[in-house]
Amino acid sequence: MDLRTETRDAYRLEIPADARFLTTARLFAAAIARQSCDEDVVDDVKLGVTEAVSALLSASGGDGPVFISAHPEPGELRFAVGRAGAAVGMQPGPDPSGPVTGLALARRVLPSLAVDGGGAETTIWFSVRSTGL
Repeated sequence: MDLRTETRDAYRLEIPADARFLTTARLFAAAIARQSCDEDVVDDVKLGVTEAVSALLSASGGDGPVFISAHPEPGELRFAVGRAGAAVGMQPGPDPSGPVTGLALARRVLPSLAVDGGGAETTIWFSVRSTGL
């Protein structure tokens, strides 16, 4: 399923483009994941949401709030984190042999993580295994 064609989010939160609301985003995502995922997976979700929101907040050109949405499916829980106009890349940093941080770290933990910068908004997608909602 392509989330970009989805007309309705099962769960959706919009937060102001302010780092003080990062904890709210993490709590929202963790609460959803706890309904159908092991605690190790919940930790991965929190990491993914933290790094996605942080990347969108620090991206150039961002306009408006950040959204976090979750879409439960059989055996899978998909997340999308986006912001209008934000320009985010997947570069690990200037020294690939150095420490891995940000989205590059999240991608190591969540191999499904992808950045879609096409159109009017940038969206960061990832999914985790779930036991179902």
